[in-house]
Amino acid sequence: MRHQDLFHGGVPGLGMGAPLFPPSKSQTTATTQRYALPTSAARDAGWVYLTPDPEIAAAYAAMYPDGALYIAEPLGPMEPDPMSPSPGVMWRCRAARVLVPVIECVTLKSQPHLIEMALEAFRTGDVSDTDRKIAAILDERPWMQPPGWDTALCTPHV
Repeated sequence: MRHQDLFHGGVPGLGMGAPLFPPSKSQTTATTQRYALPTSAARDAGWVYLTPDPEIAAAYAAMYPDGALYIAEPLGPMEPDPMSPSPGVMWRCRAARVLVPVIECVTLKSQPHLIEMALEAFRTGDVSDTDRKIAAILDERPWMQPPGWDTALCTPHV
């Protein structure tokens, strides 16, 4: 039986077999924490985050400068991410390995559906931390805002 693919969105330029270490070990400063709101729970820098949903991983990749989307496998045990919106959506482990680079450069401009999904979330009131992070990026980069983007509605600090 084939296992379910797990995706990771993050630092670009990794090839097949490359290790994925948490920020606390790799010392990377390229994390999505800069878009975290003061009221949102912070991601623990001691973990690598994986998801079976490529859209979620792509959203995280899009928050990096030229971030990438990978199929990855955990190295060691995984546990559910306590910040997961629902069971089985987000997982974390202490290290992982890139199995396949899927998209070398994921940007919000290259993934306009991510922006549309965030806009719809603000319209319906079902807003996640990821939606808020996308809104914060667009707030800093008005030239990326698509037609119909309502800055007043999509205030990232709401």
